[in-house]
Amino acid sequence: MPKSQPTCADRVNGSWQSTRQDLHCMYGGTASEVELRAFLADQGQDAEELRNMDRDELDQQAADIRGEYGLEFSYVAPDTFEDQPDGYYRYLFSTGGPGTELRFYPRATSEERLDRAEYWFLDWYDGASITVTTDEVVQAVWEDLYDTGAVSCNY
Repeated sequence: MPKSQPTCADRVNGSWQSTRQDLHCMYGGTASEVELRAFLADQGQDAEELRNMDRDELDQQAADIRGEYGLEFSYVAPDTFEDQPDGYYRYLFSTGGPGTELRFYPRATSEERLDRAEYWFLDWYDGASITVTTDEVVQAVWEDLYDTGAVSCNY
């Protein structure tokens, strides 16, 4: 009997932890120098150059990657998809086999504050999400997107 493939529900937490670590380095401000160097090396930076950088330079390099990290940040209007009554902002990280994204649902009374945030892992005819609203990294990402005007630009 062939072994069944893991479902999106089986894979969503591991995928989130990997993405969260990247976001932590770019937005959290609390990543260690070791974490920053590992992240930047994974993003293609020269390891020798990274060894010679101080904390401020590492933080700046990680912040500079923000604009290149995701594929897009956009608003998805209500009812764009079947059974999707609420609009949300999508920070898309990857598409197809699998797709990953953060969905931000702002409060109706104050777009600055989040009602909820979800991390989605999507693969052919399957998908799973976890709620990440209270995660400090998610809050830092949302605050940055809001403060830089990305939220109002997409609404």
